[in-house]
Amino acid sequence: MKSTVRSLWSRSTPGLAVTTCAMFLVLCFIFIYPLVTSVNPLTQDIENAFAPIGTPGHVLGTDNLGRDTLARLVLGLRTEILVCAAGTLLAAVVGTLVGILAAYFRGLSDLLMMRAVDIVLAFPNLVFAMLIVALYGAGDLTVVAVCAMAFFPNFARLTYGEVLSLRRALYVESAELFGGTRLQVIRGPLLRGVGPLVLAQAFLTLAFAVGLESGLSFLGLGITPPSPSLGLMIATGQQYFMQSPWQLLIPSIVLVVLLVALGYVADWVRDLLDPRGVTRVRRGARTGFAQRRNGMSFGQGAGA
Repeated sequence: MKSTVRSLWSRSTPGLAVTTCAMFLVLCFIFIYPLVTSVNPLTQDIENAFAPIGTPGHVLGTDNLGRDTLARLVLGLRTEILVCAAGTLLAAVVGTLVGILAAYFRGLSDLLMMRAVDIVLAFPNLVFAMLIVALYGAGDLTVVAVCAMAFFPNFARLTYGEVLSLRRALYVESAELFGGTRLQVIRGPLLRGVGPLVLAQAFLTLAFAVGLESGLSFLGLGITPPSPSLGLMIATGQQYFMQSPWQLLIPSIVLVVLLVALGYVADWVRDLLDPRGVTRVRRGARTGFAQRRNGMSFGQGAGA
């Protein structure tokens, strides 16, 4: 295990190493900060509304209700990451199960499951959000359900295509030949085969889920007040931009940095866990180098 981690780390770029360390430190901060501070992010102090950055006791100032911006930012980040991670996990479980069952059993199950996936993909995410909010109301669980509904088709189509190719693999046919039940084959070689792809897709989906949750909260369809979230803070800051522009700029900058960092790490994880893609890139690089070398040799020969 240690050698695997060391090998993966040695293949990372300096920029990725800095990004990963920074994200780890931020995660530690947002989960430890509420334990070591006495500031309540929900406590209102109207007399100190719109306190500027650097105010004693309020490092990032206060909002329109006098609530501490830093405390609300930390709580909003923690809530957003937990909710989006739960939605991503649910989408991964449901989508992987649907893709494996449809590809392995084929026939009617394939037709019904994958057509249902196509129907879900045909509708915008906002339609499902409005439907779920109308049925159950806005809240954390609503965001989890919307993320699961919006992103499980991606996992289903990914695992579906991979299992179709794995069904013809020698080790899968050997497992069936030696008496392995369908459940054992699914739990064994098939899950191990699609596991790296699902994990890489999960990191990428988490970035999309954060963006989706922020948009839903901005529209009032996600996390509800007084619980903070980046989308809610951006919506509130937009209303009071003239009085306190930092109330809009701070959560907006944090959201952009979070999305970029998650996307960067997701690309790295995808490259590490998809050796075929890495092999193709390296093979292409070697082929291009060989072609350039042959071209140079040909040019030198022609000049001579």
